[in-house]
Amino acid sequence: MVLDSHYPNGLTRGDLQHVGELPSEQTHWEVVLLSEIDFSKETEQFDTEDEALHAQEDNLDLIDLKISQLVKLRDEISLQLIRKVVD
Repeated sequence: MVLDSHYPNGLTRGDLQHVGELPSEQTHWEVVLLSEIDFSKETEQFDTEDEALHAQEDNLDLIDLKISQLVKLRDEISLQLIRKVVD
C-alpha cells in the first residue's frame, strides 16, 4: 500500500478527510468569458472542467457570430448611397 501523505497510524489524507479530521478541499474551474451585453471580461466559475470548456466554446461561438453580424452591417453601411435630403 502506498500512502499519499505521512499521517498518524498510516492514514492517508483521504482517510482523514473521510472521518472529518481534515476539511474537504473544494475545487472549481475558472474561465474568463466576454459579456454578451457589452463585451467586458467576466470571470466565471464552474464545478467541472468539462462545463468550463463548454462555456468557453459557446462564448467563442457567440463572439464569432457577433463578428460576422458586425461585418455584414459594416458592408451595408459602406455600400449605401448618401442621399441629399431637403426639407
